[in-house]
Amino acid sequence: MELLLIGMGALSVRSIMQINQRTDKLYEEHVLPTHLLYDLRANSFKMQTAVTWHILTYGTAMMVTQEQEIAALDKAFQALLDGYTPYISSPQEQALYEDIEARWHNVQATREKVLQLSTLYSKDAAADLQRGEGAVRLAAFTVAIQRLIELNKDQAADDHAVSSAQVSDLIHYTLLITVGG
Repeated sequence: MELLLIGMGALSVRSIMQINQRTDKLYEEHVLPTHLLYDLRANSFKMQTAVTWHILTYGTAMMVTQEQEIAALDKAFQALLDGYTPYISSPQEQALYEDIEARWHNVQATREKVLQLSTLYSKDAAADLQRGEGAVRLAAFTVAIQRLIELNKDQAADDHAVSSAQVSDLIHYTLLITVGG
């Protein structure tokens, strides 16, 4: 009887350790990257706000301040984008990541044109470009990020289903040993 209790205790500890490992895996592989993607999306909106303020500003000092803010946001954005790379786990995810990078470069190219027009005090032309081409490219970029977020959620749901099934199996084995013992 004592051996059965020791065996049950060992099996319980092993099961708890496996559950903990699966929980850590879900967090590290799906929650953290999803937060990075949400931060990417938030930074892109901050960037658009800074560009809009640049267009609305007529003072050179304020335009320089906005340009500095945009440069800082660019660095932060690139750090987030680079930070996501280790979490890529499938070819589909890699393709979506590369699409986001390409779309980001499109957004940056349009933004540079807008800022150049705004700096030259062609504020109406800058605003038109921002509302037209800029809005279209930002929307495509945002959709690309959302597709990657959805893929991460789907992968997390799949991993969770597998983990739940394995935990259920462990519980069944423990119950069978208990009843059988």
